[in-house]
Amino acid sequence: MKSTAAPAGPSGARFHGWRMVAYCALAMAMTAPGQTTGVSVFIDPLIADLGVSRTQVSTAYLTGTLVGACVMPLVGRAIDRHGPRRVTAAVGAAFGTILLALSFVTGLVGLTAGFVGIRMAGEFSAAVRLEMLPYHLARATDAAGAEALNRSRIVKGEALTRIRDKAQLALFPDRWQANSFRREFPDARLEHLVAAHD
Repeated sequence: MKSTAAPAGPSGARFHGWRMVAYCALAMAMTAPGQTTGVSVFIDPLIADLGVSRTQVSTAYLTGTLVGACVMPLVGRAIDRHGPRRVTAAVGAAFGTILLALSFVTGLVGLTAGFVGIRMAGEFSAAVRLEMLPYHLARATDAAGAEALNRSRIVKGEALTRIRDKAQLALFPDRWQANSFRREFPDARLEHLVAAHD
């Protein structure tokens, strides 16, 4: 009798690749853009029950979308600080609570607040794709150096401003690109970064 068990991997563990594909497909389906479609089914009952116009409902939903988008950087910082598992669990709990509270709405202000809540929580569950940046070397620069780097047609690099202290940084894929930049713009500030202590 043949065994139907999944083949063992190099360490003797079972292969879970197809299970992971199923989990990923489910996660992608859950983050598909369906909130607007789902809410639109309830537009006519909302208009009838709350005594508001279609324009007012649309404006409330627009307000919810815009405010929800503005809060996204705070969620990114929360994920960086507390990790994706805790933040995802908190967002899921908040989303459920907001949907429950939305069932008690009696006017336009409550509807707008509810839309703000569901749009914020819905945006938090949007798919995220992380990719490795091709830069391995960072140097301190100034505004003129950043402008020169962005203007350069020879050197591959990127200039950015660090949020924490507004420092200008020049990023390069390797030392060769940094040296090429120094040769092309000899007057540009390009210094090693110094570690700061609190």
